[in-house]
Amino acid sequence: MTRNPKHPIILASEKHNIRNVFRAFGAVCKAMKRLFDPKNYEKLVDDRYRHYLQMKLACVLLGCTALVMSVLNAFAGTWQLAAVTAGFFLICVVNLLLLRHDKHLTVVNLLLFEVPVFIVCTYFLQTGGAEGFSPYWILIVPCCITTLLGRKRGTVLVAAVWLMTLFLLWTGIGRGMLQYDYGKVFCQRFPVVYLVCALTGYGFETSRYLALKQMQSAQEKLRILSETDKLTGLRNRAWFQEKLDGVYGKNRTAQMSEALLLMDIDGFKIINDTWGHKNGDKVLVEIAKRLSGAFGEEESLCRWGGEEFLAYLPHCTAQEAKEKAEKICQLVRSEPVESMDGQMIHVTISVGVVVLPMGISLKESEAFIEADKQLYTAKRNGRDRVSMKIEQ
Repeated sequence: MTRNPKHPIILASEKHNIRNVFRAFGAVCKAMKRLFDPKNYEKLVDDRYRHYLQMKLACVLLGCTALVMSVLNAFAGTWQLAAVTAGFFLICVVNLLLLRHDKHLTVVNLLLFEVPVFIVCTYFLQTGGAEGFSPYWILIVPCCITTLLGRKRGTVLVAAVWLMTLFLLWTGIGRGMLQYDYGKVFCQRFPVVYLVCALTGYGFETSRYLALKQMQSAQEKLRILSETDKLTGLRNRAWFQEKLDGVYGKNRTAQMSEALLLMDIDGFKIINDTWGHKNGDKVLVEIAKRLSGAFGEEESLCRWGGEEFLAYLPHCTAQEAKEKAEKICQLVRSEPVESMDGQMIHVTISVGVVVLPMGISLKESEAFIEADKQLYTAKRNGRDRVSMKIEQ
């Protein structure tokens, strides 16, 4: 039996190809693991971050595929096709390096993906690639591009590739540019199959997009409910404490002092005992409305608990804080609250004020304790008044 002297070389090349395949598969698995890392789940709600991760995965997947195909094409002796796939591999590498450097998806990344994809698809269809098989790679485009690039930008690329297939396969000029002899059935049906794939991909992405928007809307409603006092409609204590951990907890750079106003409805237990709890709730709702009108967006009013309300006044001097507190007392006492049976309930409010000079962090101060002390002082001195202290 005569041995083929080229057999060891062929065997070595096959082993080399197998190693390349396994390396490519390992790189793809690593990229997918990062994409589906539970730590990233919350971030994936943001389409910009999701598209960034998916573009990285696409660059790895398509780049590895292009590398393997360029090696196979080289061994098959189709050097032009090998050069095209190798060039696409290099573009994927450059795009991946830019993504790793910028840490977000840019217009350059998008163009480095969209333009080569269109060119390669055109080349595959025009030349037939490897024995007429390469055009079938084009069918991948409509299935995943809308998910990868988003509905608007992805649809533009999908439509551009589809129009290219129509031009090359359905027009006389286009067929004259073809370098591969496709059959009549292929020319008729390929654009139709592509269109079905495109509509399927667009439908899936649209359903995902609408479901995500519905989920985000539900989450927003839930967030508002969790931060809102059900009775008065004001922000609740949990909201203020979260705000405290965020904005208020930072070192202040403002060139003015700030103030904390703790307000309490006088004799609220007597109101409940005399007029009933339903009228007591009505008093709370009415006072909350008046306070809402007295404080602006930046002044962070909330229902602190029971009949207590808390307001945070940024960029506020001691004189302004005192005037604001006295205005609140006047606003509450000036007009009684009408009960459910038409009688008038006279209501007053006491206010404890603490002014924080510049440079003191609200979170790190004892302003809440001091505001409570000042409120108690106002109550002890006769109610319906203001008690204030400036922290040193």
